[in-house]
Amino acid sequence: MAARSFQIALGAGATRLSDVYIGLTRGGPGGPAENIGGSAGNPDARSDVPYRAVVFYATGAAAFVGGSDMAGTSLTPVSSTTFGVKVDSAAGVPPLTVGAFEAGPMKLSDYWASGAGSTLHILAVPF
Repeated sequence: MAARSFQIALGAGATRLSDVYIGLTRGGPGGPAENIGGSAGNPDARSDVPYRAVVFYATGAAAFVGGSDMAGTSLTPVSSTTFGVKVDSAAGVPPLTVGAFEAGPMKLSDYWASGAGSTLHILAVPF
């Protein structure tokens, strides 16, 4: 399967990266379109596919990427002060590559991001 690329505009609040799938539909000619993209923060399992590696690059402003908090008590687990990694948007800063892992694949729903004014560009290699 070929690599996939996505872009998602971020705000100051946390956004689940699987939100890139919102609006994704499938359907045959003459049939109704079926929403398989899910909703904000709630991906549809049919579109939230596993990836071998994911590359992140930010433009406009820095992006802050992480997962949910370990206690599972926060609805907005990533901010500019609480994050796993900062993806800098400065010129000359290389993109961030995550994976591949021997333990298996990852999904975009595993990650959250924030960063007011940032657009996060994502290149994902399916598992």
